[in-house]
Amino acid sequence: MERRTADSFQEEDIALFFLDILPELKKQADVFMSRAAESTFIPPETLQVEAALDPSMGWLDISFETSDLNEEDVFHLMKALKEKKRYYKSRAAMFP
Repeated sequence: MERRTADSFQEEDIALFFLDILPELKKQADVFMSRAAESTFIPPETLQVEAALDPSMGWLDISFETSDLNEEDVFHLMKALKEKKRYYKSRAAMFP
């Protein structure tokens, strides 16, 4: 079993709040956030993902277009997706 640090629990708690709790709270009340809190996550509408299947090669081609992630972040984001993580923390401390 992997040992977890206090930082990883904090990151998971933040992701849980933004991904699960906050959307439910927004259904019940008006929610106002500071710009710093809003900038913690990359809004899904700014991340454009395209996928295409090349039947001759049997390959899946996936491309990302966003101004918020650099090439290294996209590589680590794909790794996080492969590991079935619900979030990825970029070097800019955003949680797409």
